[in-house]
Amino acid sequence: MALYNPLLTLVANIWKKQQSFSLVALTDAANIAWDVAGAQKAKVTLGGNRTINAVSNAVEGTTYLLWVIQDATGSHTLTWATTGTGSFDFGTAGAPTLTTAASKADLLQFEAVTIGGTLKLRFVGIAKGYG
Repeated sequence: MALYNPLLTLVANIWKKQQSFSLVALTDAANIAWDVAGAQKAKVTLGGNRTINAVSNAVEGTTYLLWVIQDATGSHTLTWATTGTGSFDFGTAGAPTLTTAASKADLLQFEAVTIGGTLKLRFVGIAKGYG
């Protein structure tokens, strides 16, 4: 009978190929829900001015990516939940201004970190204007 050796298990699990997460489409609605447990990378196409709720199931230290895409009309805004667990924190600079041109997209990056006792998605950066 072989004994369990955690060091051998670690060696056996070394990544040898590219690792990735599926890009999950969020449902466009007046209030957008994002369960990050199954959607570490997500996208949403805005069909109007929207609010994104606090996320559910965030894990401290995890990086989350969100594509925000304007529909063919464009000019839509996004308001962010900023209070409570799973909400968004943009620091002293505030939330970034999103691209509003029709059919353009921005990529936002967040890191889940607990500060002051509350786990929030802390804004890391944005890349804007993809077409």
